[in-house]
Amino acid sequence: MPRAPVVGKKVLIVDDDEQHLRMTERLLRSAGYDVVTRTGVLGTSFVVTSERPDVVLVDLNMPMVNGDRLVPLMTRGRFEPPYISPYVVLHSGVEANELERRARECGADACIPKGLAPKQFLALLADCLVKAAAALELREGRDG
Repeated sequence: MPRAPVVGKKVLIVDDDEQHLRMTERLLRSAGYDVVTRTGVLGTSFVVTSERPDVVLVDLNMPMVNGDRLVPLMTRGRFEPPYISPYVVLHSGVEANELERRARECGADACIPKGLAPKQFLALLADCLVKAAAALELREGRDG
């Protein structure tokens, strides 16, 4: 699958673990992404609407509301045109099969486990951008 160019691509990271959040933010910025961060779920829908990220990385286990409860609030046509729901990626340190199951169940577009080598993480995120662009093109073609 071809890699998507990252310049001008925006990623929103929602993670209560500030150390992991900052580490991921630095990695993405060094790779050329624009990055917006949230340490909690409150106000995330507003940030999604105002910042219009290409991809949202959502931690699974967070206080108050788990990521798999937040995902449906950002998907399934919740936003008004011209903005289409972002490509949502569940991002967690839980076992890979459990992460995939939870991502499927909550309607996330993809999942990326925590703890990957930086190159592997960036490659998976780039694949998500390619898939997000293809999904957007498909939706726009269907709506237009």
